[in-house]
Amino acid sequence: MSASDEVFILCENLVKIYKVADIEVMALQGLDLTVKKGEVMAIIGASGSGKSTLLNVLGGLDSPTAGVAQVGGLNLTRMTPKQRMIYRRTMVGFVWQNVARNLIPYLTAMENVALPMILRGRYDRRRAKELLETVGLGHRLHHRPLYMSGGEQQRVAIAIAMANEPSLLLADEPTGSLDSANADLILKVFNDVRDRYGVTIVIVTHDPSMARAVDRYVEIRDGKTSSESVRRAPKPAKREVAEDGRPLVSEETHEEFTLLDSAGRLQLPADYRQKFGIKDRVKLSVDGDKIVITPPRNEG
Repeated sequence: MSASDEVFILCENLVKIYKVADIEVMALQGLDLTVKKGEVMAIIGASGSGKSTLLNVLGGLDSPTAGVAQVGGLNLTRMTPKQRMIYRRTMVGFVWQNVARNLIPYLTAMENVALPMILRGRYDRRRAKELLETVGLGHRLHHRPLYMSGGEQQRVAIAIAMANEPSLLLADEPTGSLDSANADLILKVFNDVRDRYGVTIVIVTHDPSMARAVDRYVEIRDGKTSSESVRRAPKPAKREVAEDGRPLVSEETHEEFTLLDSAGRLQLPADYRQKFGIKDRVKLSVDGDKIVITPPRNEG
């Protein structure tokens, strides 16, 4: 199953402000984002860029300060605490970087997947087994985390996240503690899960090479989406890999776009500003079918 044209996630001018003592920190500063239903996409950004804050807002763990945040037609900005709790339990699955946060160590893989179903009063042994088979662990149903590799544990975590049939799967640095071979396998599992169950998947990462394994990735800088890269052509049936197992994906496979926010503003990358001596203003001109951005002469 591929992504449809239906918009599943919509963020417009999204703002999130944290207050610590008398200091206010703007983690999201008017962010705009659209994700289609059934899409597997990645959000990349450096530490402090706002990517994890965005994930927390989409997952109902944090409430937005201002702006629009909609998931599956639900308005996250107007939810009561009780509605937010129901939303987290029924619509969202989470996969965290820290494997220990995903699994209960004294339960088997099967019992870990079954637990969310039991807590919701909808235990389905057949589905629990099916999920573990989908992530390639049908032969490890009765093994506890201690006897699994890090990659296997993270695949169990994906099955757990899918236990209650969520519409949205959120993954925070899911490959951050894995070697390259297991990281590539985890990304394949995400696509397999999307293809089988039609879930929308958003992956947050700081690693651009991981992001390029999906069809679309968006970069966040300073609390705003700054650029978007879209794969030029469908993924080939067989991908070349390097000696360490990581997929060989060249920059040419994606076309990068600079994003405009709802007010028509764009972010110039820091290395561009530094290279051309741009400070706080530029000149715009039209040259045929091009818009030319030029720094003032006395500033570069």
